[in-house]
Amino acid sequence: MPNPVASALPNPASYDTSVAGVVTDTVTGLTWQQTTAPDTYDQPTAASWCMNDRTGGMSGWRLPTVTELSSLVDFTVPFPGATIDEAAFPGTTGDKFWTSTPYLGPSGGPPANAFVVDLGYGRTDSSPVTGDGVAIRIRCVVPSAVRGPRCYPPPQF
Repeated sequence: MPNPVASALPNPASYDTSVAGVVTDTVTGLTWQQTTAPDTYDQPTAASWCMNDRTGGMSGWRLPTVTELSSLVDFTVPFPGATIDEAAFPGTTGDKFWTSTPYLGPSGGPPANAFVVDLGYGRTDSSPVTGDGVAIRIRCVVPSAVRGPRCYPPPQF
């Protein structure tokens, strides 16, 4: 996992913004949309929006896992606020963002909830995937062609 630069811990966060519209995390090797999607969505619509996106001329966009999205959180930023590198990801609000990770409750049935990452407080939470009033932001991800120098191939991320 990348660590905030200010923390002086190993694997300091490092982002490549040389391709318009995308940010490549040079620690994890993940490529992110630089800006968030234009609206809020329920999770199935969010997943579809990512799948159809062509930001940076790239295909293969998807919702991130909870671990992937949490890797962007800068835990040294006081909250509430945007706990993300604002130079690499300008204009990111301190809102909740969808992940693809299901939140499995005690019922054992199909997941009705999924994890979200709250970038205002730097924490994870869960939300119903559909329903009245379910409207959450998204930032899509695609694995880059080059893995980060300290990362293992999926699914060992």
